[in-house]
This record gives sequence, C-alpha cells and structure tokens, in this order.
Amino acid sequence: MRKVLATIERHAAVVMKRWISGLRNARLEEMNGLFQAPRSSSRGYRNEANFITTIYLIGSPLGRFLDQAKST
Repeated sequence: MRKVLATIERHAAVVMKRWISGLRNARLEEMNGLFQAPRSSSRGYRNEANFITTIYLIGSPLGRFLDQAKST
C-alpha cells in the first residue's frame, strides 16, 4: 500500500488533471474495436504491412469517406 500511495502522490497533479478533464476510455475502446474488426473478419492478412495499411485506411478521414460511399 505504501508503494501505491507514493506513486499516487508523485503523480497527483496529472491524476487530478485527468480526473477533472472528464475524458474517458471510451474513445480508445472504440478505436480498438474498429481496428480489431478487419482482423477478425478476414481471418488474418498475408503480412503485417497489409494489416497496418488497413488500419490506416480505417482510421483516416479517407476511410470514413469510403465507408459512407459504400452505404449509399
């Protein structure tokens, strides 16, 4: 417990700033879900570069544009 308390005391300013900001983990979870969907739907990629390229396309504004174009 002493180690936990010492860590919290060392980072108290950052902890309070984060607490007051009102930001939550939901955005990161949403992004993780977006990035995991192509991996599970395709059952893997031939190499890591293809997967990374897909992540960039999904996460970029161009990816959102392409998603909207598909739905119309």
